[in-house]
Amino acid sequence: MKLTTKILFCACITGTLAATAADCPYTVRQNWPWDAKVIIDVTMPSGTNDVEITASFDRDGARHEVVLTDGNGLSASTYCLTGGVYRFVWDPAVCGYDGAFTGLDVTAKSFTADEHAWLVVDLATGASEYVALGDEPKDADGRPWQDSKYKNSKMVFRRIPAGTFTRGYTQAEKDYITRLDQELTTANSSKMLTAMETTLTSDFYITIYQTTKGQIERIINPSTTLINAAPDAGNQCASGHVCFQRGSNSVEGINWPITKYVVTDTSLVGRFRARCGKRFWIDLPTCAQWQRAARPDTRWLWYDTSSYPNGMAGGAVGDSLDTITNIIARISDGYRRKYCGGGGTYSPPSTAGTYLPNSYGLYDLIGSRQELLLDKWDGGSSDSDSAGVDPVGMQGTMNNRMVNNSFSNYGTISNWSIAFAGKLESDKFHNSSNENCYRYVIHLNPPQSFGGKWLNDAE
Repeated sequence: MKLTTKILFCACITGTLAATAADCPYTVRQNWPWDAKVIIDVTMPSGTNDVEITASFDRDGARHEVVLTDGNGLSASTYCLTGGVYRFVWDPAVCGYDGAFTGLDVTAKSFTADEHAWLVVDLATGASEYVALGDEPKDADGRPWQDSKYKNSKMVFRRIPAGTFTRGYTQAEKDYITRLDQELTTANSSKMLTAMETTLTSDFYITIYQTTKGQIERIINPSTTLINAAPDAGNQCASGHVCFQRGSNSVEGINWPITKYVVTDTSLVGRFRARCGKRFWIDLPTCAQWQRAARPDTRWLWYDTSSYPNGMAGGAVGDSLDTITNIIARISDGYRRKYCGGGGTYSPPSTAGTYLPNSYGLYDLIGSRQELLLDKWDGGSSDSDSAGVDPVGMQGTMNNRMVNNSFSNYGTISNWSIAFAGKLESDKFHNSSNENCYRYVIHLNPPQSFGGKWLNDAE
């Protein structure tokens, strides 16, 4: 049974949406005449699920529909909810719908993480859709999302599960990689992250590609027709626009983690959030999130490629140099550039997603230039800053930002390791002299480090 309130004044409705088992029982009422907020109580099924709450209503002679999240006025997160009753309060004014409206219709549906495995965003309009695990398009080599539109006009995010994992490499793994470097007769110049236990208490989404020039141009200019699937390496800002990722620290006071998820409206992240109707907490990843997404199975130094056509299993301590370098060549352009006539050019691939992805479907994680992260790093205490529960990095006054991924012009296997880390000194977070790449994340729940809040109390 579909239920509708024709007028919001003190109305209260109760019902269970019919049709599928994913529909949730709910009640809804508006707090009129005291204010225009809408109160929605949803009963979630057992297990861990997301809920998608949609409000449609008539206002100013038009029908409007809004998917509600805590990014656009909902009082709490709709992600990773266990069974029970949850109260959500929606403030329409946050979306620009101040004042009264009529014809309210609310739906509430639950989805498993696998049903929300992929999130595809249209960069020109901000419209989005979820794709279930197993329904993603693949090419003949088993690589998902290879159509050009997913590297230009659309952006694909992969959901990464919460959990406890080992971030970085053990000393035995580091020693083994160093020995392989010596077999290549190259010097070990990398500072790799030491293995430490890290826990992320919430799922999150991360883009499967380093952001391409075509994608960032559409975030800045939605009417563009530019087709360019090369990763945007930060050596120029698309169309000459100001290219602060989140806003300036020295001028605008944007300073993660002190100012949490605050960004300026004119920054790239701010524009992207607005394009999506402020529905998602889009931002850069933390170091812990990047490491979690890059190395799904820590039994492997990189990741196992045997699941792909003509794939090669292996990549663990004890494997031969040939086995290791063959795997690196399948998942990165670093080995090809250094040893196969590429000249060691300091450049990402000319097309994102050229090599095999990991089991989450993420591409270009090593040998494709460093990727900018949120965490600060002073170069001396990187081991502990990105470990623990929901780590967000240090709160020092310096503005050195951590980077992961590696340089394709270095010959060392350690520089092609998942645990490679470095720093980038920049107030812009998108620096022409460092030419860093980047990929975006959608944070589903605020980290415990922030006390369950997205913003500071004063915001």
